[in-house]
Amino acid sequence: MQLASGKKLCTMSERLGACIRAGMGGLAYNSPPRQTEHHSVPPAGPKGRRPEQQGERARLGGERQGKLKPSQEDPQKSHPINRIIAIINHFMELTVRSKSPGADDATIFSLAKKLGLPRQTEIPRDSLPLLKERLLRRLYSVLASENSVALQKPSTHSFKCHVALGNNGELVRGLMLSRWWWTASDPCDAAFLWTPWKNSSFVKTLPTERDETAISKLCNHLEGETSLGDKKSLFRNMQKYYELTGRDVFGIMPLTFHISAGVQDPYFIRFREAYVSVETAEEEENLWIAKPGENTNRGTGIVVSGDVDEIADYVCDQTHSSIIQKYIERPLLFNGRKFDIRCYGLITSVNGLIKGYFYREGYLRTSSKKFTLKSLKRSVHLTNEAVQIRYDNFGKFEAGNKVSFSEFQTYLQSQPESIDFSHDILPRIKVRSREGTIALS
Repeated sequence: MQLASGKKLCTMSERLGACIRAGMGGLAYNSPPRQTEHHSVPPAGPKGRRPEQQGERARLGGERQGKLKPSQEDPQKSHPINRIIAIINHFMELTVRSKSPGADDATIFSLAKKLGLPRQTEIPRDSLPLLKERLLRRLYSVLASENSVALQKPSTHSFKCHVALGNNGELVRGLMLSRWWWTASDPCDAAFLWTPWKNSSFVKTLPTERDETAISKLCNHLEGETSLGDKKSLFRNMQKYYELTGRDVFGIMPLTFHISAGVQDPYFIRFREAYVSVETAEEEENLWIAKPGENTNRGTGIVVSGDVDEIADYVCDQTHSSIIQKYIERPLLFNGRKFDIRCYGLITSVNGLIKGYFYREGYLRTSSKKFTLKSLKRSVHLTNEAVQIRYDNFGKFEAGNKVSFSEFQTYLQSQPESIDFSHDILPRIKVRSREGTIALS
């Protein structure tokens, strides 16, 4: 998605506001559980938490010296799942990985007590498999508590995964196999499947009802994912959501038209009227971006044009529907070049309890050429890696045309009007992501 500002914007803060209105991806969302005949949720305890979660927080609290006051505590670090992972990692670092000679025995004993382990400062090598299983069981108990389900407890056997090439497959494969309880397998035997395209036969094997005896399965493509993944469905869902909540969708994203019936489509006629209106006003360039409505990615089929007849030809030539959107002509730039923001989130639905997780790190994808409206070449306006990698300047300014959030923050601080990315931009990305997730429910 574009990170860009509206017309006649001069200051960085004004550009930032328009960036957020244009819409950017991410995730930060928890919904209340739905009651079904298969699943009931215990009554809430203090502060709306279930009793077993209250106890879990108490058991996991205070593992660090100098504990922060509630108002100072990092919400991400204070989450029970994050806390137990931190405790396990800390214990393993002190006893198995680094075996630091300066490790405090009292600290190790304290961590072991929180994990339900015996008091010991060294772990014999032949005890590692049992230790890892006990730690994994402890992690599972917290996951179960936080999701109000009874998870199958792991045993000493390994789970199987299949990771295909594409979609950062090499990275995912390395991460999976670095965990002792995962081994590589064929897709038909896998409990975890990662592929560039949806594997319908695997999806059909996923349990549709609560079954505590079945081994959980995960894959990175699901039925109905196009509701969030393609441009047509994303626009429709967001438009309906904002209408239901009494807001104008075009106060959030640029003026957009979905064309499914060629130049006779009523929305193409509305597009022509909008084009004429902008042309008459003469307050900005009359540029529009046209995109396939579905079944494409990697910048395929995207054009930027200011010629209404060229856009009409584009719509007529397509075998699919089209999205026509007002182009952001004064975007926030990184060193004079366009960029977009890549964020990662995870949505889970366990027995009707929907949760969203937002990964704290992401990156910018940059263009290889200076931004200008005098040239409408894809190398200037599209930041997809599949587009940029074709040009000689790819990697000239940043390795792989990627910029980390911390590098972006350094750049923002160097500008006349300093902006804090973590406090001014990222939270609003999460809001848009949360709304996009709710729009699908």
